[in-house]
Amino acid sequence: GTLQANLTGWYYDYKNFQYTSTAYSTLYTQNLNARLWGGEAELVWQPDEHWMFSAQLTDSASSIGDSFAVDFRNPIAGHSNGVYIKDDQLGAGDFPGDSCAIVSNTGVSPADDPAVTAAFGALGQANPFRAPPGGATQLAGHGVAMVNFGNCTTNFAALGLGNSYHYVNATDGSGSSPSGFAKSLKGNSVPNLPDNTVHVTAQYTWNFDGGYTLVPMVDYFWQSGFNSRVFNDGADEVNSWDQLNLSIQLTNADQGWYAKVFATNVADSRNIQAKSLASDTSGLYTTVFLEDPRVIGVTLGAHF
Repeated sequence: GTLQANLTGWYYDYKNFQYTSTAYSTLYTQNLNARLWGGEAELVWQPDEHWMFSAQLTDSASSIGDSFAVDFRNPIAGHSNGVYIKDDQLGAGDFPGDSCAIVSNTGVSPADDPAVTAAFGALGQANPFRAPPGGATQLAGHGVAMVNFGNCTTNFAALGLGNSYHYVNATDGSGSSPSGFAKSLKGNSVPNLPDNTVHVTAQYTWNFDGGYTLVPMVDYFWQSGFNSRVFNDGADEVNSWDQLNLSIQLTNADQGWYAKVFATNVADSRNIQAKSLASDTSGLYTTVFLEDPRVIGVTLGAHF
């Protein structure tokens, strides 16, 4: 009669698991198929009238189904003939800061191809594509074959270069678009689902003359790492983190009033608890959400 144990197993089969991403300063929602499963344990042990221990334990896993999406952090997705274009032009249909993906059948980027320069020169225009400092292939080791500044509205066919370059389309990979090559998400974990969490508390109740009680409590929480996006790449990883909280509460005999001193995040950690990727038009910066700093306070309460 001293232990209470609640054990739960669960399984979800989502047909429309919603995933949102930001591109072109617009929020897009995509529906994915996904399976999630796990187990939970809630344990409370009170060996005598003074001690009480509790624990909440979870074990979770997930798997995305046969789905595809464009990763705006890497729209080339490892394709050896892909060129990532960052639009720095201002013209009809252009959105400065926009990005797109081009397929190069020549093995070079438009900035490095004399044929592209000649085609624009015949129109009395300069080649709008240029390689950034470090060259067009500087990110090849990171899965981005070629990078150029330029614009995302060039009509290569009208320039007579249709056999050399074209924008990514649905024939280049399931779900691909001018934004980039789609990546398979099959088997990836869903965002923001840690594999494990542990939450334990321990408290002791002192009884004093006059009916007063004094209850110190130690509270500890730990959470394993997880992925902040469906692509599960290294930049999406959120590391595990933990937090220690302490409190002590004095209550009068008829529980008419109480006074509590507490400290949360005793170690004053600044662990990352979540991440969010901004639009490519904003530079693809990552916003991180940190746990609150250490807080020490006093709570006074009364019951009427």
